[in-house]
Amino acid sequence: MRDIVLLNTPNHSKIPMLPIGIGYLNQILLNSGIDSAIIDIQYKVASGWLKLDSEFFGKLQNIISANPARIYGLTIMNASYAWAVRISGIVKELFPGSVVIFGGPQATLANRAILESCKTADFLCVYEGENVIVDFVKWIKSGGAGPPPVNNIWFRNGNGGIEHTPNEPLLKDLDVLPLINFSGEDYSSVNNIGLDVGRGCAYDCCFCSTNQAWQRTPRFKSPVKIATEAEHYYQNFKASKRPVIHFEHDNFISRKDVLRELVRIKKERGFVFEYACSTRIDAIDDEVIELLVSSACKNIFFGIETGSQRIQKIMGKNLGLEKVMPIIRRLVSKKILVEANFIVGFPEETYEEMCQTMDLMSEIRWENARIGISIISPEPMSRLARNTRISDYRMVRDTDFCREMAAVGIDSETLSPELHNHIYTITNKNYDILEVAALVMFYVRLLNCAPMSLFAVRKHLGYTPKDVLGDIRAYHKTRNPRPGDADGVAAFFEASYHEYLSANGSFFKEFLRFELIRTAYVNNPGSAQEAPQPVEFNWGFNAIYLAVLKDKNLLSGPGAFPRQKTRLALKGREKN
Repeated sequence: MRDIVLLNTPNHSKIPMLPIGIGYLNQILLNSGIDSAIIDIQYKVASGWLKLDSEFFGKLQNIISANPARIYGLTIMNASYAWAVRISGIVKELFPGSVVIFGGPQATLANRAILESCKTADFLCVYEGENVIVDFVKWIKSGGAGPPPVNNIWFRNGNGGIEHTPNEPLLKDLDVLPLINFSGEDYSSVNNIGLDVGRGCAYDCCFCSTNQAWQRTPRFKSPVKIATEAEHYYQNFKASKRPVIHFEHDNFISRKDVLRELVRIKKERGFVFEYACSTRIDAIDDEVIELLVSSACKNIFFGIETGSQRIQKIMGKNLGLEKVMPIIRRLVSKKILVEANFIVGFPEETYEEMCQTMDLMSEIRWENARIGISIISPEPMSRLARNTRISDYRMVRDTDFCREMAAVGIDSETLSPELHNHIYTITNKNYDILEVAALVMFYVRLLNCAPMSLFAVRKHLGYTPKDVLGDIRAYHKTRNPRPGDADGVAAFFEASYHEYLSANGSFFKEFLRFELIRTAYVNNPGSAQEAPQPVEFNWGFNAIYLAVLKDKNLLSGPGAFPRQKTRLALKGREKN
């Protein structure tokens, strides 16, 4: 029997990643002579090894029963909490004498509510666990008499009341964290390798709880630590693929001095890793762009959130929106993949302001960048959550969250918004938030599956996002497509814009067909093996599409493209 097994619980992400948080804890425990191991349930799900179906918890029970331990530590975020509750119940059924510890963001932000509602959690380890985990495990192994002798622990006392030890000061020197011994063989499906380069954000966006979890205290590892760790993981995984190192920090470029020194060290030592990072878009200037390009930054993520300058101020982000498109165009021209996320549903937002967000999102997508959308959902302890009444929460049922939980037997209708906000949004006094959520999710599906076709429709018909959303509303009255249904995209275009698609010898109809096949292949290269092969077209759309990506206004005059019989055959390959 092991001393402790750390469980990385499912969180609905489709991307296989390394478990950084419990990876640190596991390495620290092993380095201290404690018998510790990780069962990465989330990785098994994301890589397809475990299916989310009616047999899921039965199979998981077999896995856990084969790994007995004195202590089980479960890392939880909001999206994984319902899963952690079920899994901790399985642990207690299999090993009634075991001790269950919850840790992670959800344990930090919803501590009292968790201990009040989840009786299978014995302790919570809040904030950072690296400084306390060894002594805490040793204390449990010795019998755990009296209150815990370490900081950051929440627990029930002998009378059933909830108590907690003092908060441990945040780590000042993140360089003391160990190198995690992840194996490329154990994580063969991982292409994007997360690297903890720092923690904390100094900003106070109303919807975010990061400032609560990290006490608005941004910290960074030293540039030499970041560079050497990144190169280590790159070399460890490059045998089977070409990994990208994802620098995990909400606002990496807020410290330009860290970036400058990182670039210098990378060049000086001949490191070859490629990386991605996240930051505020107003941290980007000409110097930063050149530093990113010269150091092999391949991907950058921005949380832009809204296309309304008024809502930017209300939510506390305060980005100058006039700077967004010039910066994104410059980054894309330097072959850096841009990803931008938006949020719809702020309580003060009007329908027109929501449409402004759709418009800015469209402009970004048409620059061959990636976009994402979230429906507002107050994170625990965020400013928005503190100001929202429970009666104002609304469950969003048509989501992967609810579908995946239903597939394994978790009833989302029983989950409260206080502890499961990821399946809830909140009321908006200016529009029906649930209707708008459905419209917006389908609009984003159009942008992701057929961006240039949507551009052509809006250009030729003089449509605004408000017009397209109106057409989606009309389409939804006759059909009820799921947001992720690619066939629904084609059917929507045909139902709403049939006359337009049939013009110019059906050029736009064939263009749409080509684009849907192309984007499906780009997003999921393996799908080519399942698609009918080959596909015939009356125009040379391979060359046309590449030209359109460089100059989308070419779609204004399709007659300029001569007819040319072509056949498209896609070869299945592993997605990188």
